[in-house]
This record gives sequence, C-alpha cells and structure tokens, in this order.
Amino acid sequence: MPVLKVHLCRLFDGLQRLWEHPRCRMAVGWVLILTFAGALLVIEAARQGWIPDPAKALPRSHFYAISAAFTVLLYVEVIDLVFGLSRSFSDAVGKQFEIFALILLRQPFKELTLLPEPLAWPADPGPLTVIAASALGALAIFAILHGFQAVLGHPPLSSDSRETQDFVAAKKVLALGLLVFLVVNGLRHLSIYLSGAPAGHFFDTFYTVLVFCDVLIVLLSLRHSHRFTVVFRNSAFVMATVLLRLGLTAPPTHGAVVGVGAALYVLAVAALYRRQTTMEPGSGHPAAPPSVGD
Repeated sequence: MPVLKVHLCRLFDGLQRLWEHPRCRMAVGWVLILTFAGALLVIEAARQGWIPDPAKALPRSHFYAISAAFTVLLYVEVIDLVFGLSRSFSDAVGKQFEIFALILLRQPFKELTLLPEPLAWPADPGPLTVIAASALGALAIFAILHGFQAVLGHPPLSSDSRETQDFVAAKKVLALGLLVFLVVNGLRHLSIYLSGAPAGHFFDTFYTVLVFCDVLIVLLSLRHSHRFTVVFRNSAFVMATVLLRLGLTAPPTHGAVVGVGAALYVLAVAALYRRQTTMEPGSGHPAAPPSVGD
C-alpha cells in the first residue's frame, strides 16, 4: 500500500476514534441542547423587542428553535454517514435514508412556523397537508428501513483479505475527502447565511456530491469483483441516492413519495441480492457476520 494512503488512512482512523469517543458524543448532545435553548431565548428576546432587529430578520415563531436543533442533528448524522462509509457501503445507503427521514420530520416544524401561536386550526389547510405527508413519509421510510436491515447481507467483496483491505483503505481515503468537503462547504454556507445572503441548501449539495462518491465506490469495487450481482446491487444503490437527491428538491409532498419509493426500491434490491447470493456456490449461510468489505 502506498505510503500516502497509509498516512491518510491513519488520519481517518484517528478522526473516527475521536468522533466516536463517548466524551465527543456527550459534547455533541450538549451542542444540540444549547442550540435549542439558545434559539428559544433569541426568538423570545426578538418577540419582546429586547434585541435590535430593524430588518425583522430574526424569527418570531418558537418552532424555529426545533427546526434549528433538527438541522444541527442532521449535520451530526451526515458526519456519522461519512465515517460509516468506510465500514459498509450498504449500511451507508441505509444511513442516507435515515437522514432523509429526519429531513422529512424537520419539514412539519418548518410548516408550523407559518401558523399562529398558540397553535390553532388554520383557515388555509395547506401547511397541514405538508405536515401529514412529511410525517407519514418519514414513518414509512422508518418501517421500510427495518425490513432493509433485516434482509441486508454483508458478504466480503473478495475472498482475498489483502484485496478487501485495499478496498477498505480506498473507501477511507474517499471518506476523508468527503469529510473535508463537508467541513468546507458547511463553513461556506454558514458564512453566507450570517451575511444575510441566500445560502442555498446544504443537504442538496451534499447529496449531489454523495452521488459521485457512490459511483466512485462502485468503480473501485470493480477492481476486486466483477460479479453481476455485486455490480447491480451497488449501481442500484447509487440510483437510490439519485432519487433521494431529486426528492430533496421536489415539493414536500412529492419528496415524501419519492423517498418512500426509493426506500422500497432498495429493500427489493437488498432482498433479491441476498436471495441470489445464497444460491451461488460457496455463498455460505445467509446470516453471515457483517464485513467491512462489502
């Protein structure tokens, strides 16, 4: 293995250990709590006129605090996704759907900011339609993911342990690059947002980059395995990422439908892949232990 790749893998492993350390997870929990509490205080101060806000840029609905906390939580989940990419491509696909489900759950709180406080039945039921579609879509994806995890198999990409290690190392280098992009792009969006200019949608950009990363993983896997079942499964998972990307830019109700359809798609792919691999000679028991090489 090239020296540069070895150093990059060690750097990635160190960052992963730091991120998954219990103290770091505790700190992340406090950040979420302080984000929520801080947003509530700022919103209440703006409502009472304690903060100068001549342009009325600060939100006046307390439900913005929930949306802000959910946004930070989504950033945390995205970092988990990047680190998990080196372990298992199929598990990372499942994580993408978990993030999409959380994005759907965040949408109802955005819609609640359009309603008066205290909450009352609105004259225009439009926001309630979006709330119902997003909540039910998230619930459906949550249920489908349970089935996806149940049928998901993790056969090693190659019977050669050296090839498997090389593939995992390549995924770590790719994940490290994705992590750098995540940090840089996050800081850029934050600076644009603080300047008052439209910052665009961070998760739309991230899922677009994720599509290309997934394609690269498929191409990297071809160096070690040309089995049609593996190539088809990985390529189908990339298509699922494309569908999620389209769902993010669609209207909320349409996005929920696209997300549920994509979840059903990966469930069918995973189930058929597991059935096919158990029928192949030397496939072993269908409940083989997870492997980082898939």
